[in-house]
Amino acid sequence: MSNNSKELALDFHLKIRKAREQRGFSTNDLARRINEKVAIVQKAEDGARPTDSILEKISKKLISWNDLVRTVSYTHLRAHETRED
Repeated sequence: MSNNSKELALDFHLKIRKAREQRGFSTNDLARRINEKVAIVQKAEDGARPTDSILEKISKKLISWNDLVRTVSYTHLRAHETRED
């Protein structure tokens, strides 16, 4: 049985920085647009995992949520008992 799940992309911080630079925003500009401190944006761009609420703000103002996450497939294995006759 397999199950798909979404998780933050490993390179989320690079995607945020690239999207910000492509729009011509400074870190201060982005911080002002999402109503957060510049340090929050800088930490996110340095690879520190932001809170979900910060990610939501970034996805509304800068980059789509789907560009920040990746799909992960988990395979669940079941233990099977065997009987010997």
